[in-house]
Amino acid sequence: MKITYYCIYCNTELSLSPLKGHIGALYCEKCLRFYPISKNIVDVPEILPDFYRDLTDDKRWLIDNQIDVPLQIIEHEIKMEHLNKRMKFIVNAIKDAMIPYDISGEEYPSLYEKEYLNFFLAQIKEASMILDLACGNGRHLPDLCKNADYVVGLDLSVSNLKRAKVVASKFNNIELVRSDILNLPFKSEFFDGIWFCQAFEYVPPDFRRKILSQLYKILKPGGIVFMSVETWQDPSIITTMKELFGDLKYFLLWKVIKRKPLLWGEFLYPVRIDDKLSIWHYHVHTSKRALLKLLRELNFQIVKLKIGDGYIHVICKK
Repeated sequence: MKITYYCIYCNTELSLSPLKGHIGALYCEKCLRFYPISKNIVDVPEILPDFYRDLTDDKRWLIDNQIDVPLQIIEHEIKMEHLNKRMKFIVNAIKDAMIPYDISGEEYPSLYEKEYLNFFLAQIKEASMILDLACGNGRHLPDLCKNADYVVGLDLSVSNLKRAKVVASKFNNIELVRSDILNLPFKSEFFDGIWFCQAFEYVPPDFRRKILSQLYKILKPGGIVFMSVETWQDPSIITTMKELFGDLKYFLLWKVIKRKPLLWGEFLYPVRIDDKLSIWHYHVHTSKRALLKLLRELNFQIVKLKIGDGYIHVICKK
């Protein structure tokens, strides 16, 4: 691994255990947490919040593989953090949102994605460090790594990271990490560019400021970030009203009838996985006004913006 990772709980630089082949762990000497390497995917560290982990299984894996970490880490009992009703809903919704990606891994490029990718690549230098945030199956990794010195692909889905691993194996300047987009394990002012495509729809409204603040923090001065932010807004008034009505229908279903702790913008809609399985899929829609207000409050400069094909496409600069 070329990247130095940081604990998502105390922001302490993580230490690396001596690797046994590809197996090892990153650990935090301050809060006594450890994060497996190669537990599910070879060479991929898993730096996840406790509520996304099976801590008992992780500790068993650590001991069975005789990973060399300080004894106090093995003896330390990590207690699951208490989650309120709202957080339990979000965590379960995000876990369920991974199911379609775990099964098919299929992704659908937007109409303006290529235009913004070319613009993004034109802004970065060859000696750049790029984060492909929510990299999915790795479809953007080849373009990003050909135009940058090093690329880090981050995703929560194990199945998607396995697909991205196949893509990354063809290059020598890509590193993958399994992590949560709301808890980024990187130091301040580390990346020259962040590519954040088709995943803002999984950012709860009450976490927008947190994730945008993290992006600002890990960007170098002058660094850029691309985001495609799912929205009900469209250049067509008819399409806008149709999408807004659809959002309202599902929001009321889950907020009023099913009595779930939703905030405006959130909804769950039915997605058919196969002939036998259909699930309710969590999404969030954001308005242009709400997005721009937050970006400006956090001192991002808007470089390019376009609404269309269900997304607000925006490139910002620190």
